[in-house]
Amino acid sequence: KPFDDVRVRRAIAAAIDRDAFNKATQGGIGEPATSLLPKQHWAHETSLESTIKYDPEGARKLLAEAGYPNGFEVKMQIATNIPEDLEAAQLVSAYLARVGIKLQIEPLEYGAFLSLMTTGKHGPAYWTQVGLSNPISSLDKHFTALSLWNASRIKDARFDTEFSKILAE
Repeated sequence: KPFDDVRVRRAIAAAIDRDAFNKATQGGIGEPATSLLPKQHWAHETSLESTIKYDPEGARKLLAEAGYPNGFEVKMQIATNIPEDLEAAQLVSAYLARVGIKLQIEPLEYGAFLSLMTTGKHGPAYWTQVGLSNPISSLDKHFTALSLWNASRIKDARFDTEFSKILAE
């Protein structure tokens, strides 16, 4: 909780102005994210693109529908070894605060940060990056149920079955 409710996840997506975030963090040359994977990635999900729009009022409405009319507080662990991530997290925190979500940023030395994730003791708001150098290993690493690097703790039997077929092929 509260991320088990899709309305909360959609509210967070609507609370962040991706174009402004891109300008602030990437000088405007980046591509705002509409999926966990970039458009160039073969597994990019296009069905979400039209639903992820900056809409703080809509975000507040979704939070109220989900039972959080006053928002909520959540702690987010983040590694200190990438200063740009810390700056980006502060910007995300400011966007979320506008809709009532108080993000408590917990900076950690990389070893402590990694230990939380690999032992499954990290919180639900864990700032990590998905390495995309190899699509097959990236999917395996971040989305299969038994992967140590699956920070989201995704457990989808159908995905694992289909992914096994990809590996066999």
